[in-house]
Amino acid sequence: MNKTLLALQDYAKDFYSNTEFGDSNIVGSPLGSWLLVASVASSLDFGSNPALKAETENRLHMSIEEAKEAVEDLLEQYRELNYVAQAWTTPNLNSLPAVQKWVEANTLIPHEGSIPSQEQINKWAATNTNDLIKEFPA
Repeated sequence: MNKTLLALQDYAKDFYSNTEFGDSNIVGSPLGSWLLVASVASSLDFGSNPALKAETENRLHMSIEEAKEAVEDLLEQYRELNYVAQAWTTPNLNSLPAVQKWVEANTLIPHEGSIPSQEQINKWAATNTNDLIKEFPA
């Protein structure tokens, strides 16, 4: 089994052991979460906070450099992931320098701007999951 698959498997165990979703289908997923964390981490400068880098790598179950390469490989190899790998932020976050830096440096996960209305996000979820998820839990 390759290193990326093992890291994703361990991340999924952590994800589900720390998250409660009830009985319904969910929009959040370990893979989506891992892709986002790896993408954000790969665009950060951890120079002044090596402890945060170590904790992030511990959560990703691989180095940030390996995670960035894995995200690139996954998005290239499985084009379908490009349709559901999206990131939204709230308007007050969009003005923060760290968020602006991530949006500018991020080449892995498309940033879609501000979080859409409930109706728009429900339509996005239904369209991008072939109607498996009709309502985005926001």
